[in-house]
Amino acid sequence: MTEPEALVAAAAIGGFAALVGALVAGGTALRNETRRRSAVLKDVERQALRTQAAEVFRHIFALQHEMEWLTWHAVNRPKDLDSRMTASYESAVHDVYPKLLGAMAVLASMNIYLYQELVPMVDRIYEMDGEIGRNITGLGGRRTRRGSLAKLKQLSEPVKALYVTLPPEMAATMQHANASTTGYGLT
Repeated sequence: MTEPEALVAAAAIGGFAALVGALVAGGTALRNETRRRSAVLKDVERQALRTQAAEVFRHIFALQHEMEWLTWHAVNRPKDLDSRMTASYESAVHDVYPKLLGAMAVLASMNIYLYQELVPMVDRIYEMDGEIGRNITGLGGRRTRRGSLAKLKQLSEPVKALYVTLPPEMAATMQHANASTTGYGLT
């Protein structure tokens, strides 16, 4: 091989090596960018899931507050527990329920596992409100008021206990919303 042929062969080998190096570097950069974008997308989806779960809890806490306020009056100011107050309670609860149901539906569309985890909690709220509703109907009757007040007083502590139990349940739910390997995370 002559010197010019050797130079051409060396240049060809060098060019080929540079091309391979550029392809490898480009492939690595593309893979890293894809991973970065995937991580950003998961973070955005995770934050959206957390925001939606927080919306559900916001409505649950609104219901808990209404129930606690009404039962507090049964214990502490039973004379103030009149048709105006019960109508206000029912109106407030009626206003929150569609918002809660809507928030749960959106959460289910985002992550069915997280939704299913929250269903028992929402069911507890519904059951307590149902019990309150059954008892406030008896407040207007002379014969039924005393019994209804007694039952509302009994509900005061379980309703108040929600104030203590809901935040840790919310924290656990948010941890599940953050997890990507437990079946609660996003794809």
